[in-house]
Amino acid sequence: MSKLLLPLLGIGLVIWLIGSTIWLNNYQQKSIQDETPESNFVWQLRDGDSLIHETSTIFAFQQSQAEMLLIDAQEMAFKKLVLYLDRHHNRLLELEGIYHPEESYTGSFEDLGYARAQGLAFWLARQGVRPEQIHCKSVTTAQLPLNENGLISGGINFTFSERPQMNYGETFRFRYELPQLDTTQLILPADFKAYQESLRQYLSDHPREDVLIQAFHSEPAVAQIWLNQLTQQLVQGEWTTADFRTAISPEPYLPMSREGLVISVRNAP
Repeated sequence: MSKLLLPLLGIGLVIWLIGSTIWLNNYQQKSIQDETPESNFVWQLRDGDSLIHETSTIFAFQQSQAEMLLIDAQEMAFKKLVLYLDRHHNRLLELEGIYHPEESYTGSFEDLGYARAQGLAFWLARQGVRPEQIHCKSVTTAQLPLNENGLISGGINFTFSERPQMNYGETFRFRYELPQLDTTQLILPADFKAYQESLRQYLSDHPREDVLIQAFHSEPAVAQIWLNQLTQQLVQGEWTTADFRTAISPEPYLPMSREGLVISVRNAP
């Protein structure tokens, strides 16, 4: 009898282990579902009463990163935004990039929030949105909208308003800042090549616009050296000197509060 009991106990133990594993797995899956945001979440892109697009997903950013994490569903929302702005030339879109003051950022824009907004602005411009319809700014927040994966959900606020009439020759908001150290050696950030390619593609689609490169330094000779080096860099990238204009200022560029260079897109005079 005891010889039969041991095998039966062994079989029972195996069945108990399998059942416990299945139960534990189901319990864990239920726990994860309970912690997941409600499936009826809807992100809407609106201009007042006009619904541009809605989706159950939202774009995100990694902390201390300016590059947007974009999935197909969210890209569709931005493509509809492109169509909306193309049909409503009188509307101005303000992109407000959000960032925490303790997030690290080593890029060339004013701050991480501005870099996030500008990244989307350049993407929209590549899709055909007129730069005068977009304005970028940034705002700090003590509490980032983090999701369960530690990503920043959203990270950009969208605000629409009536677009004021633009004066011919007005500098657009699509500026790129190149703050420099007190040296005659031009310093270019890692993302400059990508910016250069994006800007060249944009200008090929908008022949009535050109580029102004301004150098800010108390010593005009240093500013001219920077301009010469940057001009050489652009020409190596298949630009010509007819594609841009240059200017020198002895005063620091106020938004940057230091010496360096600023690239701006303007209407061609």
